[in-house]
Amino acid sequence: MVTQLRPDLAEALSRQFGTTAEDARVKRTAKALAANGISVLLASDAAEAKRIVIDLIPEGSEVHEGTSETLAATGITDEIEESGRYRPVRPRIRSMD
Repeated sequence: MVTQLRPDLAEALSRQFGTTAEDARVKRTAKALAANGISVLLASDAAEAKRIVIDLIPEGSEVHEGTSETLAATGITDEIEESGRYRPVRPRIRSMD
């Protein structure tokens, strides 16, 4: 594990990525993405983010979500893999030799 080789890394990553971005920065980023043709959906909290994502996925769809602490923390991974509403790909991949 990288943090075992560099114990200071966990603290550095926490400082860099462990804080919430300021609203002005989020708005600038959303505007820049939209200017490049990328649709932006903003959520006020984790529950709203989960609702937005889940509402975008048609029931019965085959879904592959990459490993993500954010998806796990918001409950999106569990919803995809355990609700029975979708055909999750990751559990099948993990079961392969």
